[in-house]
Amino acid sequence: MTEEIETAIATVERQLGVLLETVRVSLRDHAERMHPELLPTGYKVVGLLVRRGPLHPGAVADRLSADKSLVSRTVKQLEELGLLTREPDPADRRACFLVATPEAVRRFDEISAADQRALDERLRDWDQEEMSEFGRLLAKLNQSFAQGGQA
Repeated sequence: MTEEIETAIATVERQLGVLLETVRVSLRDHAERMHPELLPTGYKVVGLLVRRGPLHPGAVADRLSADKSLVSRTVKQLEELGLLTREPDPADRRACFLVATPEAVRRFDEISAADQRALDERLRDWDQEEMSEFGRLLAKLNQSFAQGGQA
C-alpha cells in the first residue's frame, strides 16, 4: 500500500470518527427533545417502531443489537413516559407487540422534520455534483460493510 493511500485511509477514518461522534451527540439531543428523561436507547426504540411498525421485544433487541434486559428496561421507561404501549399478539397470547403511541410518533416526526431542515441548510452551498458524488460514495461504503461485515 502506498503512503498516499495510507494517508487517505487515515483521513477517512478520522472523518468517520468525527461523524460518528456527531451522530452520538445528535442522538442524545434527539432523546432529550423527545422527553427530558429519555435516554438515547429509548429514542432508538421509538424510531425503530415508528419506521417499522409494531415489533416483538426480541425483534427490537435484535434490530438494535441490544441486550434484551436493556430493551426491557427501556420499554418500561417508554411506557411510563407514555411513548409506547404493549399490545397482545393475536397469534400468541403469551407474546406482545411494542407500539409507539401517537404522541411518540408526533414527537419523532417533529424531530425528523427539524433534522431534514438542518441537513438541507448544511448542504445548501453544495452543488448537485458534490451531493451526488457524496451519496454515491456513502452508498459504496455502506455496500462494502454489508458485504464484508462490520469494521
